[in-house]
Amino acid sequence: MSFVGNAISRKHEYEADEFAKSAIGSGEHLINGLKKLTVTNLGNLTPHIITVWLNYSHPPVLSRIKALMSDNPWFIIEFIWFYIGFLLVFYFLKFSAQRKRRSSVW
Repeated sequence: MSFVGNAISRKHEYEADEFAKSAIGSGEHLINGLKKLTVTNLGNLTPHIITVWLNYSHPPVLSRIKALMSDNPWFIIEFIWFYIGFLLVFYFLKFSAQRKRRSSVW
C-alpha cells in the first residue's frame, strides 16, 4: 500500500510548489531550478503513469512545471493520475481473478 503514501507525498509536493510560487510571486525560479536538477541528475521527463503511481514519491518534473505555469490547482492533476492508477489496478485484479477461475476449470 505504499502507492497511497506516495500519492500523499506527491500531493504535498504540489502544495509546496504552490506555496513557493505564491511566496516568491512567480514560479519561474522554481521552474528553472527543477530543469537544472533534472539535467544534472539525468531525470526522466516522461515516466510511465503506472511507474509514477506505484513508485514515485515526487511528481514528475513536467507535471510540476505544468502545475506551476497554469492557474489550475494541483489536485486536478493528481486526481487524474490517481484515478487512472486506480482503474489499472482494478482491471488487473479483475482479470487476474477471471484467469484463475478459468485455469482451475481445466
